[in-house]
Amino acid sequence: MRSFLEMAFGPSFALAWRSMDRRKAATTADLEAYSQAIRERHALSAAFVSKLDRSFIGIGLDGGSVLLGDPAGERTYPMSAVTDAALLADGTPIAPDDLVRQKINNLRVRVTVDDADHPTHDFLLFDWPNKRAVSANTPYLGQVLMQARRILERFPAR
Repeated sequence: MRSFLEMAFGPSFALAWRSMDRRKAATTADLEAYSQAIRERHALSAAFVSKLDRSFIGIGLDGGSVLLGDPAGERTYPMSAVTDAALLADGTPIAPDDLVRQKINNLRVRVTVDDADHPTHDFLLFDWPNKRAVSANTPYLGQVLMQARRILERFPAR
């Protein structure tokens, strides 16, 4: 008997979802510890940590600073140094509401700052390993898009 995921989204999606579910249990505690360590080192009102590559975005308590980084390093910038914050679908900037009928393989938030050494910081939200793209109107991508909106609303419009 086919599962609901298989019937609704196809066997590839169902297989990937079950695989993510098994890995999720093992990595959730580790991810929470990593997120907590970031919060303990910095005074943040909000912190977003990617489950996929552990990149992170933190917003200072006063809203006047942003912490950007990944496990290799982190940098703090004044919010005024942020020149752009955009959602990228397969490398192309797009508004979250414009994704409804599209198929995608990769979704990330890119924050661009006034820093000659490291001008862009990517926060990976979704990375589909198959060549066949996933419809953006799936329930899982709906949750991912909600997180993207929560991140993007923290940055002033440019």
